[in-house]
Amino acid sequence: MKILHFVPNINRDSGIINVVMKYYKYLYSDIQFDFLCFEKGNSTYEKEIEFYGGNVYYITSPKNLIKFKSDLNIFYNKHYLEYDILHIHLPFLNYVFFNSKKKLGVKKIISHAHATRFGENRLSSFRNRLFYELGKHIPDFYFSCSDEAGIAIFGNDFKKHGYVINNAIELENYIFNNEERKKYRNSLNIDDKFVIGHVGHFTPPKNHDLLINIFNEYQRVNDKAILLLIGNGYLENHIRTKVEELKLSNKVMFLGNRTDINLILNAFDLFVFPSIFEGLGIVLIEAQANGLRCIMSDQIPLAANVLENQVVPINNDVKDWIEAIKKIDSSLSRDDVVECLTEAGFDIKQEVIKLCKLYYDILEEVKS
Repeated sequence: MKILHFVPNINRDSGIINVVMKYYKYLYSDIQFDFLCFEKGNSTYEKEIEFYGGNVYYITSPKNLIKFKSDLNIFYNKHYLEYDILHIHLPFLNYVFFNSKKKLGVKKIISHAHATRFGENRLSSFRNRLFYELGKHIPDFYFSCSDEAGIAIFGNDFKKHGYVINNAIELENYIFNNEERKKYRNSLNIDDKFVIGHVGHFTPPKNHDLLINIFNEYQRVNDKAILLLIGNGYLENHIRTKVEELKLSNKVMFLGNRTDINLILNAFDLFVFPSIFEGLGIVLIEAQANGLRCIMSDQIPLAANVLENQVVPINNDVKDWIEAIKKIDSSLSRDDVVECLTEAGFDIKQEVIKLCKLYYDILEEVKS
């Protein structure tokens, strides 16, 4: 079986491709992934994809629709009848594949929602919703990272022909390790600190403005508190400026993009996740796998709150977040929670079996 994934890029800091690559590593040997994308980055998964036997193809961005369609037709001609399934990871671009069954020869089309909204703001959400309506009936099946995302993006189509594909991880890599905790806290010179952590791109959905406001108030009552921010993004300079204006520069550390998230989580005492919206919130799953106490907004899908963490309504006052932090007992042991997260569907080695079976079932429908 050969599946073509349409993704924006294969960059290591892309949430979509990170999910797909976790599954790719454990696929059945007779299922092969190729990737069609339109953005190139400096740090990509290209070598890993080639190692697993896959191919990466680049075409023009859909922003240049005429050139994009021309490139797509050239791709169709070169790869006709090569793929069994087309798996689209940008639902609002379903419409550009309206003739892919005829021209590419794929048997089934899947559209996959990775968020509960079509865009980061009202304008982009409205625009992308309109594009989605143009091609909403092109897919045969609908995947999503949570029930909330599936219903928000696909509506009744998801209820009829939809499946949740959990953003699963290698749970054993995230189990709390006290030696790593000592090593990271020592290297960052935070041995005696109460460490609040956050992982996420500096973009509006992650709500860094609220996070800084929360930390600013909390550090007034706990002078040992510091905040570690992991990630980058176009709002990073704005947040850095805000930190400087609040005179928090000696208490907020910007650590950039990291490839050692599973290890650096050991250094945290608390994970705060005040997102405005999430498809699931995979970093919350990772934090819980590490045994971290977490506080999250009520905009996170329920499926991500495996360990019954504290939830604060997104529109509540900062003081409610402070009260939630005060309730945290960081002295509690960081238990091995692999079993709980496995039962919840977040062990990649178990979930890949389900995904492979689903791909086969989808193709069996063609035969029947």
